[in-house]
Amino acid sequence: MLNKNHQTQRQFTATVLIFLVSFCAVASSANKGKTLQSWQTPLPRIQDFIHNTRHLEALGKHHIVVVHGEAKNYFTDHAIIDSANPTSVPPELYPLPDEDIQLTYAFTVIQAPAGKVKETLMDFAHYRRTMPHIIESELLQQQDNHWLGQYRLTFQMPLLSFEPQVQIQHTLLENGDVIERRIAGDIDYSVARWQIIALGKQRTLLLQTSWADIGSVSWLMRLVFAAQPDMNRLSPLAAAALTLQSLKERIEKKYFSRNQRLYATKLLFPDNTRYLTTLSTSQKDALKALTKLGSVNMISSAIQFTQQQNSFALQPILSAVSVHQDYEKLKHRATNIKEYPKHMRTISDIEDVVDDTLNHKSQWSLGFNFAIFTFDIDFGIEGLWNKDQTQFTFASTQGDFEPLIGKINWYPNNVSDDKNTLVTMALAHNINDDAGYILNTIKRIPYSQMFAGLYVGTLLIEGQQELTH
Repeated sequence: MLNKNHQTQRQFTATVLIFLVSFCAVASSANKGKTLQSWQTPLPRIQDFIHNTRHLEALGKHHIVVVHGEAKNYFTDHAIIDSANPTSVPPELYPLPDEDIQLTYAFTVIQAPAGKVKETLMDFAHYRRTMPHIIESELLQQQDNHWLGQYRLTFQMPLLSFEPQVQIQHTLLENGDVIERRIAGDIDYSVARWQIIALGKQRTLLLQTSWADIGSVSWLMRLVFAAQPDMNRLSPLAAAALTLQSLKERIEKKYFSRNQRLYATKLLFPDNTRYLTTLSTSQKDALKALTKLGSVNMISSAIQFTQQQNSFALQPILSAVSVHQDYEKLKHRATNIKEYPKHMRTISDIEDVVDDTLNHKSQWSLGFNFAIFTFDIDFGIEGLWNKDQTQFTFASTQGDFEPLIGKINWYPNNVSDDKNTLVTMALAHNINDDAGYILNTIKRIPYSQMFAGLYVGTLLIEGQQELTH
């Protein structure tokens, strides 16, 4: 039997517990109300710029397409709309970081009904099964047309790996778009817009527009990106491409790859260039429209080669850009490969050049600084010009790639008042087993073919724009 003091203490303890539970419930309720709010994203719909979606269909039919947009930073005017007080001045969604972050557009055609694509995209609780870069996923809340998910991601780099955690609010808009933004976690800034466009009963165009500061994952990644700022601005391309590929594979229930058995001892140039991405007339017209947004990358399915007892993979990627210069002026500089290091930041050196109007040989060096380590990629190429030097086809002869195959094209302007020149470059590479520790570490990273291809391809194709400076 309790005495009076014990009863008083017990009542006090109960009162404190009730107060704490009530406080937590109120705080939780307030947090939910604050987190799952109505908002509108200023991220554009790609149709605002590409009015003919047939252009997107032509490029994304057999490819995953990512665009490194020219627009920088994420403007937050009218980003949040308070439904209870629509006349109030909307607060800023994010303070703008002092970073060179640019919009990323990505899209692909999926062989499935639009309803199936939407169902998979909105299965937030099971993203860990859908996307290989998400290792944990949990649906925390659902309220009206809002969902709050918590995810743990994985980023792998040479000698480094990160597993940031982030909370994302997903919102379904009346027009069918799904928008999402970072609420809390290790990534400071992240927003995206998804669009699902039915092309037929069994074909769907899936598009994403995104803006993210991936470098905010940790101070160490910030250090790496400070030393190699191109990685900071281009890493969202790889993230978007991997997300689209994962959704495509999950819905279609097949890998984005194909097998090829080789009976010859090696890939022979120039026959091996048939594995590179090629363009139809409609795709070329589509690229002319899409490159107005920025540089474009068309990712083809990976090719798995079996060669006697060895095997390797190639993932062809075609990069394209519009260069604001008349075709004849650009061609004069672009075909003078020996002078590339004077204009392109990525290229450290090109030497031992043997060149005429038909043949070309040279030794290349690309330099990379990652703060905690630096390394060069060294390789030799041998190539052929076509008759009027509007196309250069090449392959590696030695060095860090075995094989490296590529083709670059400069397309004359068909419209007299158009001062832009379309340039495309198709590449596929395999890192040589003798390339050294750093490069072979990169080779062992999952999806390294796609990541490296996007990174180097974008730097080299945007280097064509640097030729005009």
